Amino acid sequence: MTKPNWMKILAISCLIAWFLAISLVNLLNKKTPPKLMTADTRWSKLAAEQAKLESQTSTLTEQNIDSARRLVSNYSQQNQFEKAEALAEKVSNLSGNNSLNDLETLAAVERQKGDYKKSIHFLETIAALDQHDVSRSARDQINLGTMHYLSGLSLENVAERKSSFLKAEECFTSAEKQLPSGSEKTAQYIALRQNKALNERELRK
Repeated sequence: MTKPNWMKILAISCLIAWFLAISLVNLLNKKTPPKLMTADTRWSKLAAEQAKLESQTSTLTEQNIDSARRLVSNYSQQNQFEKAEALAEKVSNLSGNNSLNDLETLAAVERQKGDYKKSIHFLETIAALDQHDVSRSARDQINLGTMHYLSGLSLENVAERKSSFLKAEECFTSAEKQLPSGSEKTAQYIALRQNKALNERELRK
């Protein structure tokens, strides 16, 4: 057999070996795709968890307060905001009005319910507790400004809308002053600038 023919055979053999190796690697590395949870399965799991947590927290105490907090989240995920609100208030009363996490949960539940006035009330309470904490104060003002903005969007009266947007502007300006220099690329600063721009657009109308 001539040299060129040997070269061709060798090249073809190497190519076949390479394809086999690649196929084997792909086969070994192939992972079973994650099973997607259907909506029915998700709701079923939430309902089962709800029943379990409700049983654990039938009488709210300091010992089962964490279970109650999980139940608040469970209610919210199922859009059962009345239940979430009622339980979140009980949790906050039990933990004490200085529990920032529970107040933040209440503010979030009220926002989800669409009761912006109550949400603003809780956010103002949080801001008052955080007023001497520079690391949290700017974030509190951004949250307050965003809620005033959303509140303004929900109002029909022109004067009331403008009043809400002006309050939002005050909060955003305050947050901007409190953010440390060099934070222009942080997610917090970007969110502030975007929300402020949206609010300013409403004020110009």
